[in-house]
Amino acid sequence: MRNLKKFLALVLAMMMTLSLMVTVNAKNVEFDDGESVNDAFIDDLTVLAGMGVIQGMDDGSFAPQSTVTRAQMAAIVYRLRTGDASADPEYKDKSNMYAGYGDFKDVKDTSWYAGYVGYCANAEYIKGTTPTTFEPYASVTGYGRVRAGYQTVTVSNSSGRIYLQRSLPFPAGGISTVAVIRTAGGLNLLQIADACCRPSNGYSTFRVGNLAYNTSPLDVLMSDGRVVYSDLRYKEVAPFRRIAPGRYRFFYADTNQSPMPPSMDIETLDPVWLDTYPPLETFGSVYLNVSGGENYTVYLLQNGKGLNNIQNMILVDD
Repeated sequence: MRNLKKFLALVLAMMMTLSLMVTVNAKNVEFDDGESVNDAFIDDLTVLAGMGVIQGMDDGSFAPQSTVTRAQMAAIVYRLRTGDASADPEYKDKSNMYAGYGDFKDVKDTSWYAGYVGYCANAEYIKGTTPTTFEPYASVTGYGRVRAGYQTVTVSNSSGRIYLQRSLPFPAGGISTVAVIRTAGGLNLLQIADACCRPSNGYSTFRVGNLAYNTSPLDVLMSDGRVVYSDLRYKEVAPFRRIAPGRYRFFYADTNQSPMPPSMDIETLDPVWLDTYPPLETFGSVYLNVSGGENYTVYLLQNGKGLNNIQNMILVDD
């Protein structure tokens, strides 16, 4: 089930970052193995399947325990970016026009994924594992591998125009995320360490990162007023804290309250608290269904130009 959680989180994040073009009305879609899908993921799966972004397997199943291949991810990116998608099983998309656009020896023009791979390769949304191989049936991974030491990170568009280029240190055995952020001087890169002690005793870990440019220092608090993090400034990523499995709702506000002690675990509240606002003025919130043994990061992204206009991007790793 962890594979499904990561997959849905990744696709929903892509919906925010790829300028989603899918505008068709969602319809109810049922999979033969739908009862095996955790209730926590049903809503997300229903939306994505109803838009035709996710279409399941040829045998009518969804296979929530299987891994996502590079070919499947290319199909999802194509549908999100072009809007050429439908939940109607009789619908035929126009992806075939892009078959052969990528110069990959292991992608035949007659393969079901050829058009999706060609589109993504031409737009440089997905690169090959080498200049001539794509490995369509290899699993999608959350992190790419780089050699230890200083490496040059380049941000460019599909035509090759370079927007940003910086040399960043990558320690041996380290895990990090590189985020493109806005500064007063233009775009910049922020390297975020993702290393965390492995969750134990059924607990998970949780943190929040403020990547929203136009925000005041904000606090992260629960419905009962407990402050989990305080004065989280732009470009600041809070340290991981232990969190018990359960359903949560965290709020963002500007308060003068002190945070919980770092050694105190985050525990669930009675369910009646979930739709209760803390006795403070808030400017955003996030619902989170926490399972055991996972690392949760909630990134706050700018949503419009106004002060403290934010949206959430949730990443889950184990």
